[in-house]
Amino acid sequence: MVSTSKARIDNQGADKGQGFEMFQPKSNLKTSATGSKAASAKDVSVEEKMVENKETIKTATTKTETKAATKKTSKRKAKPLYTTDAVRAYLHEIGRVPLLTHEDEIVLGKQVQKLMALLEIKTSLEAQIPVAEETTEEIAKETAADSTAVVEVSDKDWAEAAGMTEAELNKALRRGQRAKRKMIEANLRLVVAVAKKYQKRNLEFLDLIQEGTLGLERGVEKFDPMKGYKFSTYAYWWIRQAITRAIAQQARTIRLPIHITEKLNKIKRVQRELSQALGRSPNAAEIGMELELEPKQVREYLSIARQPISLDVRIGENQDTELRDLLEDEGASPEDYTVQQSLRQDIFRMLSELTPQQQEVVNLRFGLDDGTPLSLAKVGQRMGISRERVRQLEQQALKHLRRRKSSVNGYLEAAS
Repeated sequence: MVSTSKARIDNQGADKGQGFEMFQPKSNLKTSATGSKAASAKDVSVEEKMVENKETIKTATTKTETKAATKKTSKRKAKPLYTTDAVRAYLHEIGRVPLLTHEDEIVLGKQVQKLMALLEIKTSLEAQIPVAEETTEEIAKETAADSTAVVEVSDKDWAEAAGMTEAELNKALRRGQRAKRKMIEANLRLVVAVAKKYQKRNLEFLDLIQEGTLGLERGVEKFDPMKGYKFSTYAYWWIRQAITRAIAQQARTIRLPIHITEKLNKIKRVQRELSQALGRSPNAAEIGMELELEPKQVREYLSIARQPISLDVRIGENQDTELRDLLEDEGASPEDYTVQQSLRQDIFRMLSELTPQQQEVVNLRFGLDDGTPLSLAKVGQRMGISRERVRQLEQQALKHLRRRKSSVNGYLEAAS
């Protein structure tokens, strides 16, 4: 009993102790801290989930926007500004080079002029150097594979002729080459602008640019900055000349002389002007009146301007027919050619039975040799006999041939 009562008292004391502990400060702090930690942990987990959801939504939105942007970009790329990637790359590269000011053109132009003067001095020295026989033999032995070997001027002689030291010569050459390159690179956009005006002339756009660049280089070499002109104004003529000359020489399958091409360009220009003024296509007489040409000459020039067409070109709605299939062969068929050759052999066999004078009369009168028949008088002049004698020989020959008509009856029946 005593132990039981003690146990009850201990339990009651424990219950009372637990009740008192609820009002103690330390227990309150511990309990509140523990509760706040649990609550904050729940809040943090909820916030993290919300952040993750937002990030997931943003990621999905970003992917959608990226796909849409990619589609837009692909659509934009589907419409290139120029036909080939090579042209775009070239235009991008030349667009990075800054333009030159007028002062830069003057400075660089003087340096290029100095370079060209030095090169002219070298050329004149090379022309003055006598090539001895021994030197020629040595060159031939040393350069047996290269027949274009020449004797070059030494830098020392070159510098002396130019009135400077070798170091000054090399410096001037490097400076001139650098100036020439700068002027060319800074004006390549001008070449492209001129080349665009001559597209669709049977030459590729890059070929036009290449030819125009050669003209630009020539313009750089010839430019005189002291005359006060802008370089672009001067170079434009050289670029245009190089492009038009290339079109005249390379654009056609059958090359026409330059003066013919220039005349055709004038005729086409007058054609356009008269078409606008008259409201119709002008005739050859009207074009000739403007250019002081005969109508016959105008027609000849226009016939020359025609472009040849390949017989392999396909025509028709389905492009299943070649042009050669629609053209009639005006030549003799193999059968007709064989018959004609056999007839010719039989005729000459019959003619061999005639006298030499009779054979010559028949050949000249009917043009059996060259296809040109002659009159009795001309045959007599050529043979040195009278017209009457020619007529007599002709009658004798035809009389003999009529008796041998049976030899060619088969050909005549086949022809009828």
